[in-house]
Amino acid sequence: MSKLTQIAKSIFLEATKEEGFVKGEDFENYIERYIFPEDKYDLIYRTPSETMNAERYIESSLYPDFQFRDLKTKRKFWIEAKYRQDFYDDKIMWATNTQLRRYKEYNKKPQVFIAIGVGGFGKASFPDFLYIIPVNHIEYVGLYESFLDKYEIYNPETRFPDKPINSRKLWKMI
Repeated sequence: MSKLTQIAKSIFLEATKEEGFVKGEDFENYIERYIFPEDKYDLIYRTPSETMNAERYIESSLYPDFQFRDLKTKRKFWIEAKYRQDFYDDKIMWATNTQLRRYKEYNKKPQVFIAIGVGGFGKASFPDFLYIIPVNHIEYVGLYESFLDKYEIYNPETRFPDKPINSRKLWKMI
């Protein structure tokens, strides 16, 4: 494929990207920038973009979205970021059974956490609620709000809703 064709294809894919992918990327950027910032966490891995996968599928896209290293403890961990606009019948459908099994397989070492953002008037870049759950605490792809409450990092009433997660709080969850 010529360079010009590759550029045209990338522009087309970016322009026609589905809204769900855009919101997913916005939420991933939020997680990376505000919740796990570079002054507290090293970024080791980030899933390739949809544009990159459209040109040639990258096998590592099956990994969780991020791998970070906690600068205080030097412990590595994975984060899978999921954004949902709202609860439906007090529940969030956050993954498929296949995805849940795959994340549990990756959980052997290092730890896998699921970051779920909800609300924000459809703005994934600043959700109303953020939950971070160790994947070994999850048994179902549908999670009730009552279950998620234990893992709430913040809600709109919090004074600093985009404050990074404290290292101690992260590791206490396990």
